[in-house]
Amino acid sequence: MTYIMLYFNELGLGELELGKSLEQINSIIKFGPKDRETLIPSPNADSWYKYTGEITGLSDGKGLSFPAEAVYLAVNQENKVNRIWIYPKMETIGISIENLLSNIYGEPGMSVGGVGELGGIKRHTGYFYASKDKVSQVIYMKVFDTEFAGPEFISFRFINDDNALKYHLSYRTWKKYM
Repeated sequence: MTYIMLYFNELGLGELELGKSLEQINSIIKFGPKDRETLIPSPNADSWYKYTGEITGLSDGKGLSFPAEAVYLAVNQENKVNRIWIYPKMETIGISIENLLSNIYGEPGMSVGGVGELGGIKRHTGYFYASKDKVSQVIYMKVFDTEFAGPEFISFRFINDDNALKYHLSYRTWKKYM
């Protein structure tokens, strides 16, 4: 296997970019049964692929990087990538992902969610970035309660493609109770 550093860009990570056809991307496999053990793909598993290349890190190109646990790609009816979904390897991060993304895309918009029972509990913070050319949106969901919200993720989509919002991966947080 080849070990590579993928650099964030306006459309994704290295060769993993929004708008590319599947034939233009190396090292991908269909979303499989092992993936379904922890993730629920929307609208269906046939729309999703997993990147299988070895990633040593995801980088801003300025010295900050972190490893990825997994990278998934969703394709639309034209077989073009319309969503990129990244799960950082949280136990080895050591940097602020929101700062790394701000280095690339500028200051984010933010939303805080998951306020719980009386007293309120912050479950996650969403960071929303737009590429400098305003073509793509990058979302980073920083999670404070993984049992409630699942692991942190980074997602890419074209800003003008509202259809891409139906392509989503949900973490099976309920599995721990079975």
